[in-house]
Parts: sequence; C-alpha cells; structure tokens
Amino acid sequence: MENECEVLKELEPLIAKYEEQKAVILTHFTSLVSTVLSGEITEVEEIEDIMDRLLDFGDDERFLTLYKKLSRHIYPRHPQMVTEHINLYRTLYEDNDDA
Repeated sequence: MENECEVLKELEPLIAKYEEQKAVILTHFTSLVSTVLSGEITEVEEIEDIMDRLLDFGDDERFLTLYKKLSRHIYPRHPQMVTEHINLYRTLYEDNDDA
C-alpha cells in the first residue's frame, strides 16, 4: 500500500502537467472551431482533421462540447461525415456492455 501511495505521489506532477497541456490544446481547438463557424475554414479535409483530433480528447466534457458544437454547425453540409464521426465516438467512448 505504501508503495502504491509513493507511485501516486510521483504521478501527481505529471498529471498536473498533462492537465495544463490539455488546457492549451483546448484553447487551440476553440480557436479552430470558431474559425470553422465563421466560415474561414471550409475545406472538408481540414474540418475532418479537426474533428478527428477533437476525438482524441472525447472523454473530456470540454472537448466533447466543442465537438458537438462543430458537428451541429457542419451537419447540414456534411451529414455523412458527422454521422461517421458520431459512430466513431460511440465506438471509442461509450460503454459496450452489450457486446
């Protein structure tokens, strides 16, 4: 038990650094999504890349909120892409107890 506590204490600074980096990444993605919403980014490949990268953080509610906002915005023009990404999200993050 003591050894486990020591390991956890050693991990604390790494976890804190990771959370700091996630905050920076979230700021970057917030800017990218705003750029898509304003119409400055319209290329399908760029939008899909943003969605793919947002999925990397799909277990974080802040990134998921941004992902949903982007998906709702682009759905009228790219329903198939959004549907595919929703299915991918479900595969990656939702409970698969039925399987």
